[in-house]
Amino acid sequence: MIDHGLREHWRLHRDEPFRGQLWAAVHADTELTVLDLQDSRPNARVMARATAHLTGRTDVEVLERKILLMIELLDSLMRLVVQVDETEAEALVADLVELFVDAVSNP
Repeated sequence: MIDHGLREHWRLHRDEPFRGQLWAAVHADTELTVLDLQDSRPNARVMARATAHLTGRTDVEVLERKILLMIELLDSLMRLVVQVDETEAEALVADLVELFVDAVSNP
């Protein structure tokens, strides 16, 4: 699921360049940045609970923190992968998938 989700997110950013421009505009405004984080926290909570349920992990708070970090790192990755060639972008996405899978698989 992580692999598929990250690759689809990358494809959206690659195929719809306005997404990167929108992200830059949001993060150039302090109030919108705060709102973005307020939106990311509950998303991380939901994903942490689902991950804990699927994996049997009991450290939901740790998972939530790691997933929040992943959400924020994903924004950075999207800015990077639209600037490099397809081969390098593919490798970078694969590397982040591996990091994310390790993060939610290992307590």
